[in-house]
Amino acid sequence: MPVADMFNAYQPRLSKAVQDRFEITPSNGSDLAQLSCAIMFAEAGSFAEQLKNSDTITLPELTLDVVYPLRAARVFATATTATGIKGLA
Repeated sequence: MPVADMFNAYQPRLSKAVQDRFEITPSNGSDLAQLSCAIMFAEAGSFAEQLKNSDTITLPELTLDVVYPLRAARVFATATTATGIKGLA
C-alpha cells in the first residue's frame, strides 16, 4: 500500500493550526473539494451540511465571525441561508 493511502483514514485534529482557507459555495449535488476542520460565515444564517459519515444536519441562526468546528463534506444550497462561507482546513 502506498504511504499516502495509509493516511487517508486519519483525520486532522480540530486543535491543530489552520493551514488552509477556502471559499464554500453551497450545492445540493457536489461534495466539497476538501473536508473542513471548521467553518466561518460572513453573514449570519442557517447552515445545512452533510458530514463525512453521510449524516446531515441543519444548524439554525449561526453567528458571523465565529469559528465553528464543523467537519463538512457537503454544504447544501437548500436550507443554507448563511453567506460568505469559508472552510478552514
